[in-house]
Amino acid sequence: MSGTTKTMVKKHMVALYVKPDSTWVRICKSTAFDVALNPQTNDYDYIADEVPTTELDRYAPTLNQALTMYKGEDDFEAVKDRYYNLSVGSEAKLPVLIVYRYEPLDDDDPSEAEVFLAQEAPNASMVINDYNSVDSTLTFDLHFNGGIKKGYATYSQGVPSFTEGAYPST
Repeated sequence: MSGTTKTMVKKHMVALYVKPDSTWVRICKSTAFDVALNPQTNDYDYIADEVPTTELDRYAPTLNQALTMYKGEDDFEAVKDRYYNLSVGSEAKLPVLIVYRYEPLDDDDPSEAEVFLAQEAPNASMVINDYNSVDSTLTFDLHFNGGIKKGYATYSQGVPSFTEGAYPST
């Protein structure tokens, strides 16, 4: 790793988007961004082992959000109807995109990069937890149902589009 510049990853370098309709909306006014991986394990008491072995089966990621409510802000407008309508089942589902803006895929000039590593949960559920008008917050969890697709996000005029798979070599 000699010659590699070390940079602390900061909150503004990871972008969260939801897609309540046909357009990605960036969650900007949240004060939380904690992806809980929720590992799913099983213990097996193999006959050859003295003590049981824990096997990791899968992850069930969730992402909590504490959105500060600003009428007219795109992120609040994208979430408020799900609270008001008490959306459940398929009405609570929407795609979620996380873009790692500290991982540009154009190393020639990272400051000009428009392509970044990304993950998409195309079948996430938005679970509304609390609507707090005293604190002006709407809290919700995003459950990444069915797994996460790995790939990259390409920005065009500030709007991301997701492509699954490895970044194409030039």
